[in-house]
Amino acid sequence: VAAVLAGPSVNVDETGWSTAGEQRTLWTAANERAAIFRVAEDRHRDRLVELLGEDYAGIVGSDRWWAYDHLDCDCRQACWQHLKRDFARHAEGLAEQKTFGEAGLALTKRLFDAWHAFDEHQDRRRLATELAPIQAELRALPEHAGRKSARTKYHRRFANNLLKLWPAL
Repeated sequence: VAAVLAGPSVNVDETGWSTAGEQRTLWTAANERAAIFRVAEDRHRDRLVELLGEDYAGIVGSDRWWAYDHLDCDCRQACWQHLKRDFARHAEGLAEQKTFGEAGLALTKRLFDAWHAFDEHQDRRRLATELAPIQAELRALPEHAGRKSARTKYHRRFANNLLKLWPAL
């Protein structure tokens, strides 16, 4: 537990778990050195606090489940694999929702390509330069999709949630 909580970042996730026929939640907090696993009653915020404590000082990588909403977005990293999955779901929609989802998937691909390239070259300035236009286009996407309109009915909530979480992206 100490090795996880002492690290500069931690990835946290929760999933359904059954114990003796009772529904529970398996919480995981992990970094490159260690992992914590806890079976808890539910997926609520207080279980996250029990796992990390009130004052974890590092970056928390997580999905966008509401139990993480109290975390400061400047100290959080939203999971891009979850975002990719959500954009794919919207890309299966119709009309403007489909266009939104496809644009999100294209931006996600570019982001992952830049990240994989960084894994090879390790040049943070180059990464920042490559990410700048992706960030600008990504910011414009939910700003446009988040407006109240019959055409954005099926994806505006997701778009507005991305804007609220912007620093964590």
